[in-house]
Amino acid sequence: MISTDQISELRRVFDGEVLENEPMSNQTTLKIGGNADLLLKPISKEGIVEAIKFFEESSIPYMALGRGSNLLVGDEGIRGAVIAMKYGLDHISYEDDLVTAGASYDWPKLTLDTIKAGLQGLEATAGIPATVGGAIMMNAGAYGTEVFDVITEVEVIRDHQFISLKKEEINYGYRHTDLTDDIILQGTFQLNKIENIDEVLEKRKQLLAERNASQPLNKPCVGSVFKNPDDDHAGRLIEACELKGFSNGNVQVSPKHANFFVNTGGGTAKEMMDLIKMVQQKVEEKFSVRLEMEVKKIGSGF
Repeated sequence: MISTDQISELRRVFDGEVLENEPMSNQTTLKIGGNADLLLKPISKEGIVEAIKFFEESSIPYMALGRGSNLLVGDEGIRGAVIAMKYGLDHISYEDDLVTAGASYDWPKLTLDTIKAGLQGLEATAGIPATVGGAIMMNAGAYGTEVFDVITEVEVIRDHQFISLKKEEINYGYRHTDLTDDIILQGTFQLNKIENIDEVLEKRKQLLAERNASQPLNKPCVGSVFKNPDDDHAGRLIEACELKGFSNGNVQVSPKHANFFVNTGGGTAKEMMDLIKMVQQKVEEKFSVRLEMEVKKIGSGF
C-alpha cells in the first residue's frame, strides 16, 4: 500500500503528473486491465530518474509503459507505479541521414515524418502501433523489416544514469532485446536519402492499406498474440485448427486474422488468457508446436 505521505513526497521530487488508481484499460490498446496504484506522466528524463530513485528507496515496484500495444494487464491491475513513456519525450532531430527520436514519439508518425524529410528505411513498419521506445524494446517489425535493421544508438536510464548504447552493445533478436531492465529515452536511426519522396509515400500507403485489409484494426486488440514459429506462421496454424472467429466470452480470435485476438466489448484479462491457453493447446495437439506468446502479461487477475 502506497501511503498518502509517500505520494506527496513523490509529487515533490517528480516534475510530471501523478495519477492515483488509474485504469490500465485506458493505457492499453486492448482496453483491458484493472487499476495501477500510480501512473506517472513524465515531462523530462531527469524527472524519471528522480522518480526511480524514490521508488527504489521506498521499495515501491515500478515499470515503464509505452503505448500499451503489446500488453495484457490483469483484471486486478498493477501494484506499484507505471511510468507512462508515451508522454513527454516526443522530440525529433535530424543530422544528415541520422534521425534521433524520443521514446514518446509515435512510431507511425515517425515513419511518415522521415519520408517527408527525404529519408527512407522505416516505411515498411508504418503500421506498428507503438511509441519509439516500445518499438525499440520489442525490436518490432513488419514486412521483413525490423527496428534493429536501422538502429545505430539507444539512450537509456540504467542505474540512475543516462547511458548511450551502440547497436553492437545490445543483445537483440526476433521481437526481443536485452533492454527490459532499462528505461529507453530515445533512439537514433540510420536511414537512406531518397530522390522521389512521392514514390516512397505511395509505398507506405500501399503497405498500410494491405495491413488494414488483413488485420482487425477496428476493434481493441494487442497485435500479434504469438510469435511466428520457425519457417511458419502462427496465424496459419491457428486457422488450420478451425479457431478463426472462436470466442471466449467477450474476447475472440479475429475472423480477419487468426493471430489477432480482439476485445469485442467488456472483455477481461482472464477471458483473454484462457483463450490464449486454449489456442496453444489446440495447436500443440494438432501440430506438436508450442506457440510462444508475443504479447506480454503483467499485473494480477488472470
